[in-house]
Amino acid sequence: MSDFRVASRYAKSFMELSIELKQLEQSHTSMQLIREVCKKNSNFVRLLNNPVIRYDYKLKIINRIFKDKVNELSSRFMHLLCKKGRESILPEITKVFLDQYNQYKGIVIAEVESAVPLTDDIKVALKSMVGKNKNEVILEEEVNEDIIGGFILKIGDRQLDNSLSTKLKKLKREFTR
Repeated sequence: MSDFRVASRYAKSFMELSIELKQLEQSHTSMQLIREVCKKNSNFVRLLNNPVIRYDYKLKIINRIFKDKVNELSSRFMHLLCKKGRESILPEITKVFLDQYNQYKGIVIAEVESAVPLTDDIKVALKSMVGKNKNEVILEEEVNEDIIGGFILKIGDRQLDNSLSTKLKKLKREFTR
């Protein structure tokens, strides 16, 4: 079974348990923290993926890193993952959990890549365009001067590329034909 499918099942179970125990917001905050640690610390991820290191040693390190920073439910969840030998998929589980949380709450994450920082008016226009039927839209903005002008908007698995660099590439292909 693929890591994504396993991670999806663990994330779904953890989310359902968090909802049942009325700890969804605390679990969400904990998963965000764990996700950030995994993103910023490649040594931590390598430790999780290392099959030579015993699970009890991994668990001690996890407890030291996250002690008093995550809720009890998240701590027990990580303990279960280590005990079952699934600690290597913790980064994927956090990603899937956060996606499921956003879907449950009706939150849309829109990634916008532009050549210059977006003005407040453009942000408001993008949010209203993206979030017609959703509760909340979170714009994750990135400045990339290589796109020359325009923007690239990514929402889930869909992408709207309205960048000048892409238009120039298409024009170049047309002329070479």
